[in-house]
Amino acid sequence: MPQADVSRNTDNLKKELTLPMVFCVALKQVIGGGVIALTGVAIGLTGAGVPIAFILASITSIMAAIPFAILSSAMPVTGGMYTWPARLMAPWIGFITLWFFFLTNVALSLYAITASDYIRVFYPDIPQGPLAFAILTIFYLINLSGAKTTAKVGMVLTFIMASAILLFIGTGLPEVNYAHFENMMPNGIMALMSATGILLFTTGGANMVAELGGEMKNPGRDIPISIIAATATAAIVYVLASIVAAGVLPIAEVADKPLTLVAERIMSRGSFLYFSIGAGIISVFGIINAQMLWGSKSLLVACDDCWLPPGIGAVNKRFGTPHFLLTGLYLVGIFPIITGLSVKEIAMASTITGIAAQIVVIICSYILFRKYRSIYMSAPFKIKEGWLVAAVIIGVLLNGVLVLNLVSGLSIWTNTVMAIWLVIGAVIALARRNHAVSWKVEMTDKTVAKVS
Repeated sequence: MPQADVSRNTDNLKKELTLPMVFCVALKQVIGGGVIALTGVAIGLTGAGVPIAFILASITSIMAAIPFAILSSAMPVTGGMYTWPARLMAPWIGFITLWFFFLTNVALSLYAITASDYIRVFYPDIPQGPLAFAILTIFYLINLSGAKTTAKVGMVLTFIMASAILLFIGTGLPEVNYAHFENMMPNGIMALMSATGILLFTTGGANMVAELGGEMKNPGRDIPISIIAATATAAIVYVLASIVAAGVLPIAEVADKPLTLVAERIMSRGSFLYFSIGAGIISVFGIINAQMLWGSKSLLVACDDCWLPPGIGAVNKRFGTPHFLLTGLYLVGIFPIITGLSVKEIAMASTITGIAAQIVVIICSYILFRKYRSIYMSAPFKIKEGWLVAAVIIGVLLNGVLVLNLVSGLSIWTNTVMAIWLVIGAVIALARRNHAVSWKVEMTDKTVAKVS
């Protein structure tokens, strides 16, 4: 394999992201519209035990995110989902991981359609397709203007979303009948565990900020803080919201119902409207904005490593954005919209591919500890070996169970498409293996991966 050239597209990224910006991106990845839809589902499973389920799900998500925090602290890089496996395991493993992970971006179409459906509740005459297309186009243009602008927009969206949920909590807590919580496990421990498993979809996701290391001013410090703090903050918000959800109305009335049912009962018309917009429409907007921000970063590094043509990874020098790759993400997002394809199964498939990629990265954290201990020990964030092993085992098992559950729920056709996609990636990896750049992880004054 050839050695890396000193001139790379990633060198043109602007290091503009600060801790508050990154924290808001991470928080937006955790707190989303899922809390509205899935809290009622969890209540249907475990009744008044839903706050405990949220606590368990949040603890599990933090444990699963610790490997990302460790890698981000020791080796803060752009596009960690590709870069870490490529540097710590093997270049071809990094590419296959990226190839599979790329399918997660098709979920952009689902988010745009979901946002359009929320808006059409108020304006039912607007066609779904054109509205979803317009939403995705707006956030594509915002992202083209640079990571700093995108992050600032994300901070505003996060504030609106968080204030809407906090308004729900503040209005509802005085109305809670705590007698509802006398039996915290009415359906037994297994029902509680099932509810916890469902809620893992709402408490995870903060580790995606690890993709942005090349655009942060202090990634080794800010990524671990953002991942853990955002997940912990979301846990507090979720627990309080679930207490209101399960404690105001009889359990039978709110089981399997969205939070809007409780909100409509306890909030004024204006407050309910703000909650519906902030926790619904704005929440999904934030997810689109965040995914457009980090979705191209692993692809960018793969272009620099010559797995893909370096030209398509070109970074605009004025805005510091990989405009061709962003356009690719945009096209992936709008394709199901303009063709009218159903994205439900594609969205499930994208979740599977994202989780599978996370398993590889989690394993990388232990490889870092075993093979590059000097780098690990010099990192701002690290834990003892026993805790690291526990975090890796929990992360792999947790994500593995989720993958198996999701695969079993997919059609044969969708599973076949994923298998074909993986085979295509393997063929490309085989064809390009002698052209890809060779890297070696070494200790530097900043404890980052260095070419040798």
